[in-house]
Amino acid sequence: MFNSIVNCGTTVVSPLSLLNPSTGVQRLLAGFIVPMVLGMAGTAFGQSGPQIVSVTPTNGAVDVATNSTIVILFDRDMDTTVIPIGTISGAFIGNFEIQPSTVFFTGSWGLDKRTLTLQSAAALPFNTTISWTLNPPGGTLFSPLASAANEPVETVSGSFQTGANVAAGPAPKVESVIPANGAVNVSPNSELVIMFDLAMDTNVILNASFPPAFVGNYEMQPGTISFSFQGSWGADARTLTFKPFGPLPQNTLVNWTLNPAGTATPLKSAAGQPLLTTNGSFRILANTGGNTNEVCNPDPTNLGYYGLTKSFAHTQISATEVISTAPVPGAFTALVQNHFTSPAPVTNASLTLPNETEATLTNQFGNFLHAFYPASEAQVDPAYPPGTYTLRMKLSGGQEQVIPMNMPPTMASIPMIQNYAEAQAINTTESFTLRWYPFTPLPANAYITLFITDEFGNTIFQAPNVCLPRELLPSDTSVVIPAHYFKPGQRYNCTLAFGLNFYHSTNAVPQMQGNAVIVRSTTFTLEAAGGGGVVTLAPATFLTHRLLPNGNPEMTMSGTPGESYTVQRSSAVTGAAWVNVGSVTMDVTGTATFEDTTEPLLFPAFYRVLGEQP
Repeated sequence: MFNSIVNCGTTVVSPLSLLNPSTGVQRLLAGFIVPMVLGMAGTAFGQSGPQIVSVTPTNGAVDVATNSTIVILFDRDMDTTVIPIGTISGAFIGNFEIQPSTVFFTGSWGLDKRTLTLQSAAALPFNTTISWTLNPPGGTLFSPLASAANEPVETVSGSFQTGANVAAGPAPKVESVIPANGAVNVSPNSELVIMFDLAMDTNVILNASFPPAFVGNYEMQPGTISFSFQGSWGADARTLTFKPFGPLPQNTLVNWTLNPAGTATPLKSAAGQPLLTTNGSFRILANTGGNTNEVCNPDPTNLGYYGLTKSFAHTQISATEVISTAPVPGAFTALVQNHFTSPAPVTNASLTLPNETEATLTNQFGNFLHAFYPASEAQVDPAYPPGTYTLRMKLSGGQEQVIPMNMPPTMASIPMIQNYAEAQAINTTESFTLRWYPFTPLPANAYITLFITDEFGNTIFQAPNVCLPRELLPSDTSVVIPAHYFKPGQRYNCTLAFGLNFYHSTNAVPQMQGNAVIVRSTTFTLEAAGGGGVVTLAPATFLTHRLLPNGNPEMTMSGTPGESYTVQRSSAVTGAAWVNVGSVTMDVTGTATFEDTTEPLLFPAFYRVLGEQP
């Protein structure tokens, strides 16, 4: 969508009202022409081989009788000593092929030496696309169909549709689809729900296609998602639901087909009438929200690391219930991690517990680890109680580092969200305040962290964050997540942690930093309202434009925060083609800057911004 055009050959910005104000959305469709030769496919003018004069049933015919034969008339005498042999799928390629492979045809030549008749051994299936090919690609084991002068027939094909079984009633039709055909910005977890106008035969087993090896009764493309869905029938016998096993890749164009050509087990009505081949598509959203500034590395230290961590993991499953997280509800780890720039890497390490028991840290690819993962969090404190823990490290130079760390008692406070129900239906167009019960009693050196990720593990929001900056004090009981950080219909994972940092040093050991913490964390889900439908984008508007010192045009524009827009260029406002030159994603303030670096760049140059790919 767009509502202004900028001419970078002048200093004038000319508004142009091309936006539908009632919807705020305009889809531009690029027209295209497909050359076709009616009656046959795969033929071309100027061929020297035999040409087809006519075919019955004609290419594209519908409601063809199920006892019909295929009669093909050539423009010259043919080599009738060549026996027409049909392809048998998985066995050999003949000199003609019929699909679906479940039907069997034989061929014979007419007395005129120009007529080839292909006849089915049994009645054709109702309401089915029958396709035929002469001299199919791949190479036949037998003599190819050819003229009497030994001119082979170039690969040619056609198809027709058999009629419905009148006794079985009308053929079923798709009544509605969610997501709608052509929908964009669809949730990666969205189910495909198809409603039929008639009761369906739910005894038909749902089989996914795996072309070209196997043709099932439904197909998902691209091939990388072929088996990413599980289909099931609803109790009403009219609803077919395909549920993804996990989130689908971002920006994927999902194409679906029911009863693809060649299926041997078609979806059909309860009365036995097959469904005609039906297809549709929708696009998964390109990003799940957040802000690019949420992820940063503000102070790379290039230091090694050592430390202790006693942790307890919880999951909040309702407004009032927090449970231990299985299968690892608690843990204790001691870790020494070398850094490749360290002049004196650690060669071995050990840990002495308060009861004088010594644990050797195991060398794992140059790092050293001691870990305890019990089946119950109640086992952690007895095994690793409060007291002094002494970490010893031997450096390659021979010197030993001894670091005592005094661990206090584990805090009892478990993170728990106050507005859990509200967090399951977040309005993405407004700022959302996440609230929790206080960290109490508040120990010395306490801290709180909060991380929100999408279902792909991408960071959407974190607090504290020194890059923005964003603070989160241990006494805080809420945090504000800006509007448009979440995407409609999306599910997010959030972890709130209460921690106690009882040791910290950057100079006790050369080229290493140390930390020791006790932490309780609670993980829960956040849900953005919207159901995975189409995001309505605000019209794009140019704010400023200029020519950079390098000669490239630069434009600043506004739109819906967090959404992607396509930038196009043309040599004229009308009468010339618009060419994609890039895309921009609006930041949390709803603005973005774009530099056109494409070549060649000739002036005048006009630009427009659209809310989706044309």
